[in-house]
Amino acid sequence: MADRYRAESTLSDRGQTAIPSSIRKHLGLEGGGKIEYEIDEAGQVVIRPKPEAAVPVSDEADPALRPFLSLLEQDIEQSPTRLEPMASDFVAVAIAIAGSWQNLVEFDPNSFDFTDDDAAELSDLFAEIEAEEAGT
Repeated sequence: MADRYRAESTLSDRGQTAIPSSIRKHLGLEGGGKIEYEIDEAGQVVIRPKPEAAVPVSDEADPALRPFLSLLEQDIEQSPTRLEPMASDFVAVAIAIAGSWQNLVEFDPNSFDFTDDDAAELSDLFAEIEAEEAGT
């Protein structure tokens, strides 16, 4: 049988209580986090962290997005000849980083921590590619 741990808290007149810090720590809960309750088949109450829903990208999420996209659209309409395809080396590096073309297409930037060291390494890699292209 798994080790069990018990904690208690007091219910206020309004039906509110604080989750003991040991339980919050175990569940990985922080202030502002959400929890969900479930009553299982045995009648036991299960408390767990509520998974965060993906936040849809919208103008409200990034107020600069719509003006930027409008500016980009205008520029493409006014000067379509300035569009250039991505260099094959750039695409190859992106695929290599992602592991496959499918991973690149399905890439979720929130799925990993991108550090300053990672950014510096990519910057160096792209500088090398540009230098090679300039030399050819």
